[in-house]
Amino acid sequence: MKEIEVTIYHQIPQLLITIVIGILFICGCLDPNAPYNLVPGTVDDDLSLPQVQLNGTVFHLETFGDSINQPVIILHGGPGHDYRCMLSLIQDFGQGSLSDNYFFVFWDQRGAGLSRRHFNEELFTLENYLKDLESVVDAYARQRKVVLIGHSWGGGFASMYMNTHPERIAGAVLLEPMSLSTELKKQLVNYTDPIMNEWSMDWVWIRQLIGMNNHAQADYILSTAVTGDIMKYRGDDKHPFWREGAVVHMFIDPQLWREGVQYDFTNNLNRLQVRVLFIAGENTKDLGVEFQKIQSQAFPNARVETVKDAGHYDLVWKRANESSSIIRDYLESLGLDQ
Repeated sequence: MKEIEVTIYHQIPQLLITIVIGILFICGCLDPNAPYNLVPGTVDDDLSLPQVQLNGTVFHLETFGDSINQPVIILHGGPGHDYRCMLSLIQDFGQGSLSDNYFFVFWDQRGAGLSRRHFNEELFTLENYLKDLESVVDAYARQRKVVLIGHSWGGGFASMYMNTHPERIAGAVLLEPMSLSTELKKQLVNYTDPIMNEWSMDWVWIRQLIGMNNHAQADYILSTAVTGDIMKYRGDDKHPFWREGAVVHMFIDPQLWREGVQYDFTNNLNRLQVRVLFIAGENTKDLGVEFQKIQSQAFPNARVETVKDAGHYDLVWKRANESSSIIRDYLESLGLDQ
């Protein structure tokens, strides 16, 4: 797969972004709506991308390892990011790749990364996201229990699935998961979320662009316009990714973060029979060690491991070596048939 690295530029005024896109139009050098000019193409633009059709959409998805081994499904963050940086977890850091002994499934979630884009609010619900994951589990784990590895929002996504299907879980690794309920969110370090507040004007522009099916422009604006304010609570600021899903942020984010919204991914976790592993970075302030110690209490059996000198995305990127080692020990401790 061709890797195209996009760098997040912090605090770029939306007006400047609009001017840049306007110049592209005027010059006629690049069509901002064409694949690859602003952002990488999706599975609809590039049929050579590994992909699968499930639950009424098409996902960018690839597998690593032998399918006879224990299935492990990766859930990336966001909502709206992609799995690129999480590929580091299966690098060979001297002990072989985790995919030598386990069957890994990496996928970009609905409307995110390089998966198919839609503009239909009814398609972007937490319930539909759960159905997506159920479809992936059924397709790749079949009748077997599954291990879930989720980062940030992906940890919340994993918990939502475990809360609904505790009987399908062989193990779970949650790398600094988001708040798993509205009540737990109240114990987070207080900060202003740039997505839902100071960049509200950008969402007006993004909604207009997506409404004209200009997903490429909207995704590009999102990837360049999000400020670095949140990063001071996360302890890091750079990681590789393919493409943001603006439509996901527009429709899914309010179901989690809008004032007055209630959700709970923990109310059925007492039925979970397996030990759950939390991994947190020493440098993360809001979703770090202390908060994950609180969240881990929602599980009957869980422990929290700390990666030193690591921030939020460092766990799956710059410090992937340490995280991978912790995950390896955890998976081996489960005694899963391989």
